[in-house]
Amino acid sequence: MGRLQVAIDRGGTFTDV
Repeated sequence: MGRLQVAIDRGGTFTDV
């Protein structure tokens, strides 16, 4: 939450978690 992490599970997209 508040930090950008790379979600490789979603195909390499950036998610703000």
